[in-house]
Amino acid sequence: MTKLSNVALNTVTDALLSCFPNFRDIDLIKHMSLFALENDFDLKHTRTKADVPIRTFIFDNLAEMDGKNQKLYLLETSKIIETTLGKYDSITFSEIIKRAIKTINSESERKVRKEVDRTLDIYPEVKSEWLKVYDKVNSGENRYALDSARLSLELLLKTIFNNEKSLENQQKNIGEALKQKSVSKEFITIITQNLRQYAELQNENAKHKAKSDDWEELEVETILNQTWLLMKYLITKLGRRE
Repeated sequence: MTKLSNVALNTVTDALLSCFPNFRDIDLIKHMSLFALENDFDLKHTRTKADVPIRTFIFDNLAEMDGKNQKLYLLETSKIIETTLGKYDSITFSEIIKRAIKTINSESERKVRKEVDRTLDIYPEVKSEWLKVYDKVNSGENRYALDSARLSLELLLKTIFNNEKSLENQQKNIGEALKQKSVSKEFITIITQNLRQYAELQNENAKHKAKSDDWEELEVETILNQTWLLMKYLITKLGRRE
């Protein structure tokens, strides 16, 4: 995942410091140190190095993080600031965070879209729906991104099997088709069970998590990655079966 540029890091660091005028530096240090501990990586500067200015501590440690941890840290920090200061006072920082995250996403997204173009080139309807996933994630519409992901998988299976069955009703077709491709019984079971659980998860969460805010970032990323891997496997093994 792409990392923040130095320009973006400077902007984020200044914004972060400006949001904590009444907090001690140690609060920021403890927060970042705890984040590093929870995500299993080392900071360039630790709180034992009292000679490091707080701005340097934040900037350098952010710069050392990979793109994924930068994104997670900014999202967590944004939530803390909103809870502490209230939505109104945290608007400026939240907007800066959104722009920074968009910067992280954009380069990675370009690489992903190239893979999507190659993989879904002969499935234009599926491709069109899957590309909506990225637009919805970037605009914070996680619930609708997951809806598009599910629809993409469903459209793919309808195209492969040339039918109008729902995702839940394709498992028998998938099992039989994979068997014809000499896929082992054990792996067929893994795929069909995975699809069944995926459909159940999407259906259940669609009922109870009605708002995009209800979705954790890691949950969304995991489900989207799972969807894409399933689609790639099915395309590779079964392709178009018209």
